[in-house]
Formats: sequence, structure tokens, C-alpha cells
Amino acid sequence: NKTGMGKEPFYSVDTSHRAITVDPNKCIYCGRCERACEYDALEVRAESLDEKGRPVGLVIDFKENCVSCGKCVENCSTGALNKSNRIVPIQSEEVREIHTTCPYCGTGCQMILKVKGHTLMEITADPEIGPNFGDLCVKGRFGHNFIQHPDRLKAPMIRRQKGMPLEPVEWDEALDFMAQSFSRILGEKGPDALGGLSSARCTTEENYAFQKFFRAGIGTNNVDHCARY
Repeated sequence: NKTGMGKEPFYSVDTSHRAITVDPNKCIYCGRCERACEYDALEVRAESLDEKGRPVGLVIDFKENCVSCGKCVENCSTGALNKSNRIVPIQSEEVREIHTTCPYCGTGCQMILKVKGHTLMEITADPEIGPNFGDLCVKGRFGHNFIQHPDRLKAPMIRRQKGMPLEPVEWDEALDFMAQSFSRILGEKGPDALGGLSSARCTTEENYAFQKFFRAGIGTNNVDHCARY
């Protein structure tokens, strides 16, 4: 028809990228994605424009130096570039936003979780908040499937006696068990019989409180960190 509605798509949807789905049929050839990429890792080109101003012979190509940060996706206004792990189209009134810190490295990038019910729909970042100012790496923007993974631990687990299997318990019981065990070991063998292993996925403040607990509370310097290995 005259509006062009109902025609077969000009191009097939490309799902070969590990994190980004490309639908050239939605591209309006604005160039925002190219300008947003600080690595010059994205090329959008067209042979010509048709009588309605639509690109003909359109190619959206990711180069070898693409780091999959997703900044091009955040700047695409039409959905030609989309997140492969986005569950369903998101309506703003259906989600709530949670501001938090990225759980991966120690940079402390700030991110916004878009949550519908108990399901994480996608992750974005605020361009006004540091230290990342809207930027996220491939892990921060796309690497959140572990949150809904069936193997994820959803409750604290304790081993009541040596040789017994771990069993899930409520937090109050787990904390009481830990406090009693710490007190018993301190009384029997002293503070250096205890040690703590922290994680790079914790914030700086959490790691500071962790080492302070062991050094000032327990009285031992046996504190280590997984990122050191």
C-alpha cells in the first residue's frame, strides 16, 4: 500500500552478535550509534535512499574491536539495535527502577535496574552519576542472567556437623550459628584460628567493614581477597 505498511521486511534480523540483536528494518540511518561509539567499532552504511528517505542496501556492521559495551544500543531510538537478553518490550509504567552498584569489578559503576515484579528486565546507567557517567562494560550491561539462574543460592546454608550436607536456613539462624561458632573457636584456639575471604563483587564500603570486623572485632589479620589470585 501507499504507506508501505504490510510489506515484507527488507532485511533479516541479525542475531550473530553475542549481546546485540540487529534489525536493519527499523534503522532510520541517523548515525547516533556510530557517534556514540568511542572505539569506532560500528559502521552503518547505505547504498542510497529511496523516495521516502529510507536507506537502501543498508549494512550495520560491528568491527573486530567491538567490546560489546552496548552504548550504541542505548543511543538507538528506533530499536534497530536491541539487547539480545531483553526479556520482553518494556513499558515504563510497568517497571520500578533500583539504583545500585555493579557487582563485578571494584570500579564501582552505578547502574539502574529495571524490575517488573521479581524479574530483572534490563540494566541501564545514569549519564549524570559517576564514576561511569552512563557507561557500562559488557558484564555490567548484559551479564545479569545469573540473577535468575536456577543454581543461584537464595538462602544462607550451614553445615551443622563435619560430614553433614549443607542445608538452607533463615538468616537469623545462620547468624546465630556463625556467632556461636566464632565464639567457640576464639575460646578454644584464639583469634588467628579464624580468617575471612572477601570478594571483588562487594563495594569498597562492604570490604572495608569486612576487614574491620576481622581486625578490630575478631583480632586477626587473616583477611584475604579473591581478586589477589
